[in-house]
Amino acid sequence: MIAPAAARDPWYLLPQASRDTAPQLPSGAPIAARLVHGAYYAAAAPIRADIRAGNNSRRVGIAFDQLDARAIVPLRLSRRERGSGIDYLVKLEASKGGVL
Repeated sequence: MIAPAAARDPWYLLPQASRDTAPQLPSGAPIAARLVHGAYYAAAAPIRADIRAGNNSRRVGIAFDQLDARAIVPLRLSRRERGSGIDYLVKLEASKGGVL
């Protein structure tokens, strides 16, 4: 169930998953990066922009909470884990491109 505070927050997820095919990550990518990468394609434009900018903002956290509330198996990433996943993806995007 969604907490009352979360119910007042704007909705940050797409109503239907993005039809974009998520690009493959390197086989050695950390699990936090894989989870953030998957969630990236379920998030609305403002959240994607925050992730691309490397921001582990409050609204990114809210989007992950919203995703967890609806997931069969919640991600339950801590702020630190989410941040390390975002950092990895931003660095990978800067070096290779085509990730986000």
